[in-house]
Amino acid sequence: MTTPPSNITTRGQRRRAVLGLAAWIGGIGLTAWIYPRDVSWLMGWATLPFFLLGALGVIQALTKTCTQLAARGAREVESGGLMIIEDPEERRRLRERAAMVWVRSGMLGTILTLLATGLLLIR
Repeated sequence: MTTPPSNITTRGQRRRAVLGLAAWIGGIGLTAWIYPRDVSWLMGWATLPFFLLGALGVIQALTKTCTQLAARGAREVESGGLMIIEDPEERRRLRERAAMVWVRSGMLGTILTLLATGLLLIR
């Protein structure tokens, strides 16, 4: 069995994880700001961009897969630049993996948004 393709360095992983966690903190902060106010529970959906982007960053970090670089058929290198992936099979596998990153991020971001919205419903 071959190793799963990856296209980011440990520095890229760290950067995506930090940005993802920062977006999640923003979503939690927005939920905490909305919670005590007398607004519709539908305002909970305002947290969707924060939770979706947070999930995208964290899942990219965990899978070592940048979706933007995968779409371009490239990978980060330790020296700080990019390298085009020449092997068509590796590019295909990387694009498949990037598609799954999007699916998982969408699911996780939606679940977190539903939890925030549910919290506003039960207050």
